[in-house]
Amino acid sequence: TGQDLLTILNRAGKDETTNDLRWGNLTGTLRLNSQLSPRTFWKNMFIFSRFKYLYGFTFDQYTDEDRKEQSKFKSISSLWNTTLKSEIDFVPGEKNFIRAGMEHTFHTFNPRNNSQIFTSADSSYGNTVSDRLPAYETSFYVEDEWRPADQWSVNAGFRLNYFYIQKAQFLSPEPRLSISRRLTESSSLKASFVRTQQNIHLLTNSGLGFQNDVWVPATALLRPQRSFQYALGWSKTFVKAATDLSLEVYYKEMSNQIEYREGVNIFSSQQRAWTDIVTGNGRGKSYGIELGVTRQTGRLTGMLAYTFSRTFRRFEDINNARSYPFKYDFPHNLNITGALSLNKKWDFTASWVWHSGQPISLPATALNAPPNAYYENTTLFFFNNRNNARLPDYARADIGFICTQKKKNGRSAIWNFSVFNVFNRPNVLYAQIQNTPVFNYQTHQYDYVQQLKTRSFLPVLPSVSYTFKW
Repeated sequence: TGQDLLTILNRAGKDETTNDLRWGNLTGTLRLNSQLSPRTFWKNMFIFSRFKYLYGFTFDQYTDEDRKEQSKFKSISSLWNTTLKSEIDFVPGEKNFIRAGMEHTFHTFNPRNNSQIFTSADSSYGNTVSDRLPAYETSFYVEDEWRPADQWSVNAGFRLNYFYIQKAQFLSPEPRLSISRRLTESSSLKASFVRTQQNIHLLTNSGLGFQNDVWVPATALLRPQRSFQYALGWSKTFVKAATDLSLEVYYKEMSNQIEYREGVNIFSSQQRAWTDIVTGNGRGKSYGIELGVTRQTGRLTGMLAYTFSRTFRRFEDINNARSYPFKYDFPHNLNITGALSLNKKWDFTASWVWHSGQPISLPATALNAPPNAYYENTTLFFFNNRNNARLPDYARADIGFICTQKKKNGRSAIWNFSVFNVFNRPNVLYAQIQNTPVFNYQTHQYDYVQQLKTRSFLPVLPSVSYTFKW
């Protein structure tokens, strides 16, 4: 189990606003493996998982009579999965490895569990809205890893997926094929194709503010998303340098994508069904090239992985039907890890992570509207393109020292001393536009200026862990 928690407190005089953001996972697995014969193995798994996301805010305001009024809002979304999986591995000979099985999952979706309460000295009122959607998913699959010749390797598979929710049924065949040919003793070429269907959609906000990722199911109106992916790769081993080099290009087409409609999200849909604030039938594409260099032997080991990739979405009723970068479009992604053996007990590790900033939507124009009965200052924002800007690049360096102590009877103890974000880089979590009062010395009054503010997270963090093996 693990959970991230973020609380931000803002004060203006006596008024106080508290924002809470929490998300995390809980999972557990039971396994039972049996050998039915020298060539047949039976594997069974029972898997339970739960993802939960919470966003809430509390606004405490004092009136002219110094009476407290409180507004509270809380939104919880969750996904519960219970899975039973049974699989048979069969080795008929040296050239084949056959795997076949079935998997059944019971899903419980709750995309939106919102509550809103207003409390004053005289009254208290509020409203709640909740969606709970059970669903069933069953798959049967078979694959064969076949070596027809010394230079050739073929992996062919087929999966049949069935999904049922609210009397809607979806049946999807999912074939895949991967072919590899050894060119020389140290190099090989690989090509693959796969067709997949995913019955779960990710709804994510494209504007400013907190992260907001909500898992929702496919329905009769929002069909399961499907994709075709093609890949071509080349790899080579440099024996003297004990180094592996790999290069791969890929292209992926996606259909039945979904997205929030313009100007709404899961929080602002108190009086509407969550399916009404979503648009479907979107199309997407992703492509990229991946380069990897790995050294696995010697005192100094490590890996360098660089990826250039792009991912776009297009909807008829969003962004004037023009394609735009998806929220998780990070063109450049670099990961470097290394480990140096200092002696028989001590190892030093270091890693560097860098990727492009996350796309965000910034307004092209901000208009200050006249005060009204509800707000002293109202700002209207106008956008020309979705995800037309990016947050600053993300970069982080981590280091660690590992001490391995050998015990009797093959037992061992491991101490791990590490430092996360050793350079204390303030990586941005989110950005927001704030109405900032600026004093005007000519009019002797405050003018409101729109400013983009960023919030950073996770500074330098030391940690220690102890592992005992027996």
